[in-house]
Amino acid sequence: MLGFAALLSILSSCSGGARPVGAGSGGAKTRPPQTGLGDFSCPAVQSAGRSGVVEDARLDEVSGVVFSRRDPGVLFVHNDSGDAARVYALSTTGQLVAQLDLSGVEARDIEDIAADERFLYLGDIGDNEERRESVSVYRVPQPKLKGGGDFELLEPARPEILTLVYPDGAHDAEALLVDPRDESLIVVTKARAGPSLVMSAGPAPWSRGGPVRLTEVARLELGWSWLGPSQMATGGDISADGSRIAVRTYTHLHLFERGRNESLSQALERRGSCATVLQLEPQGEAIAFGASRGALWTLSEGKNQPIRRYLIREER
Repeated sequence: MLGFAALLSILSSCSGGARPVGAGSGGAKTRPPQTGLGDFSCPAVQSAGRSGVVEDARLDEVSGVVFSRRDPGVLFVHNDSGDAARVYALSTTGQLVAQLDLSGVEARDIEDIAADERFLYLGDIGDNEERRESVSVYRVPQPKLKGGGDFELLEPARPEILTLVYPDGAHDAEALLVDPRDESLIVVTKARAGPSLVMSAGPAPWSRGGPVRLTEVARLELGWSWLGPSQMATGGDISADGSRIAVRTYTHLHLFERGRNESLSQALERRGSCATVLQLEPQGEAIAFGASRGALWTLSEGKNQPIRRYLIREER
């Protein structure tokens, strides 16, 4: 019987671009740009295999990952719902090197983590039943580790908290991104049917704390409704220089190139996106760029999961 990942790969090569929302309906209300599948091929991305395995029993439900901006070769990760508000630091080989607890908050469903040069951002944005009146993002200073390989239990940090409200009611979401060009907070919803919504809080007013009303800036068609795992956004990241955007589903990676003077929505509007089938994972939700735009790292929920690395070849 043909494997699921192989089936998706074959179907991927046969797919064309998606139609814009409201196409063909005269007088339809103007909506933010909807990005399609492009040519649904991404020859510049190739698997570089496993860099290590996460064997620590505390990390059995990793749903978010981001590369440290201060410590080369360090990944910050967190568990899904069920764990406290807590961040772990891993080496790229999977060794647990540090733990940072967030004090004064009770996590409901942390689904993704993002970073800039100064801070870590934890997205408490999960809402499987789509009932939450608001969601939260926690921000803490990015720790500098001592290094040397010994485990560090870091001093607990009290985070800044930003409350976010959707303009049209509750949504489930698992992807949190921070735009390094203007510090905008971006949430990508996890649509089980139809396009995923790209929602922006803009450069967030942390001093005020919220609530901040999110604004829809784009829509993403990431797959087919009859292959649910291929279309649900489960994680995302923006490269440190802001020039490349990655959104993943359980099965696919979607890349968007971004010009020097382009906004995020302009980059997502162009059909310059490409997609590729990821190595099969039990429940792949975590994805992060490395120190440069030329590498990506993924990790799945589950025990003893491998850290996978992908290289992105620059087109000439």
